[in-house]
Amino acid sequence: MSYFTQSLRMGARRILSVAAVMNFAALWLLIRSGKNVAIEYLAQSSRYFKGFGFVWHWHELPWRDHYIVPAIPAAKLFPEIDFDRSLELFFPFPRKQGVYTHELAVLTDVVNRMKPKRVIEFGTAEGRTSVNLAAYLPPGGELVTIDMPPLPPSNYVGYFYWEHPMRERIKQLAGDLLRFDWSGYRNSAPIVFCDALDNYEGVKEETKIAFGLVQAPGVIFWHDYGSSEGVTRFLNELSRDIAVRRVEGTTLGCLPVPTEEFREQLCQWASKNSA
Repeated sequence: MSYFTQSLRMGARRILSVAAVMNFAALWLLIRSGKNVAIEYLAQSSRYFKGFGFVWHWHELPWRDHYIVPAIPAAKLFPEIDFDRSLELFFPFPRKQGVYTHELAVLTDVVNRMKPKRVIEFGTAEGRTSVNLAAYLPPGGELVTIDMPPLPPSNYVGYFYWEHPMRERIKQLAGDLLRFDWSGYRNSAPIVFCDALDNYEGVKEETKIAFGLVQAPGVIFWHDYGSSEGVTRFLNELSRDIAVRRVEGTTLGCLPVPTEEFREQLCQWASKNSA
């Protein structure tokens, strides 16, 4: 697909998204408070009806009757880690749609403790999480992260690490993660972080890939459980077959992979649930 075609499709999606949530309230805000306030209102409204809730109102969303995935304190999920004091974080203030600061603290603590030679991240976005995960890799470790090719000025993939010292530890992949050839990465990453897709089918396919990439002993994390309809629905269903947990006080789904035997069971699940 050409750059022009990608840009055209992105522009068309934006126009349709704005048109879908356009109403008199937006026009009133435009007249009274200006363009920026009206655009922010439309953006928040669009996200809400796509399945995301306003941060402190998740419990009111009609598609999430209750949390099915059990919430476990981080200290119980990872008893060998002291979570009472956070490691140093780069760019600690949370970004829109991004990982919250306390979630970033959990992820970096786990990387720091496990010292994996490779971490795989689905969904680079601005690269804020990438920088922090890379910072606590052991010497020679790499953070492999994937996102769609950048389309400036609307999408600057990984710009947080562009001029950062951690850049040398980050391997940026470009493309559709569901179509990417992951054969060279199978059974190679003790930590896999799923934070790219939000719709139900996308998260399901993303998870099946993660099951093939994780290395035991290891752990898989998902972001946006409870704040994204697709992620929430999928992990609720997955938890009926596999012991997925939620890190208490966060939107992080978590699945420890303690043994190679358990990893093989995950791969069997993925194969059984393939289309």
